[in-house]
Amino acid sequence: MNKLETKIDEILDALHIFADSVDDRFNKVDQRFNGVDQRFMSIEQRFNKIDERFEQVDKRFNRIEALMVTKDYLDDKLADFRAEWIPIIKKVDTKDSALVVNLADKDVISRDEEKEILDMSAFPRLN
Repeated sequence: MNKLETKIDEILDALHIFADSVDDRFNKVDQRFNGVDQRFMSIEQRFNKIDERFEQVDKRFNRIEALMVTKDYLDDKLADFRAEWIPIIKKVDTKDSALVVNLADKDVISRDEEKEILDMSAFPRLN
C-alpha cells in the first residue's frame, strides 16, 4: 500500500468515526424529542381533563342560571303579593277600627284606650 492509499484509509476511518459520532448525536436528539413528545402528550391529556371539568362546571352554571330567581322577577312577585294583601289588610283594619269605636261608644274601653288602639293601625287615619 502506498502513502496515498494509507492517507485515504485514514481519512475514511476518520469519516466513519465522525459519521458514527453524528449518528449517536442524532439518536440522542431523537430520544430527547421522544421525551418531549411524551411530556407534550401528558400535558395535552391534562388539558383535556381540565376542559372536561370546565364543561361540567359550565353545565352546572347553566342549570343554576336557569333555576335562579332574578331580582326583577322577585320584585315583580313581591309587588303582586303586596297588591293582593293590601286590600285584605285594609279590610281587617277597618273592621278592627269599627270594633274599637263600638267598644268605646259602649264604655267597654275608655276614649284614651280607643285612641291608643286606633293609633296602632296599619294605615294612617285622617281625623
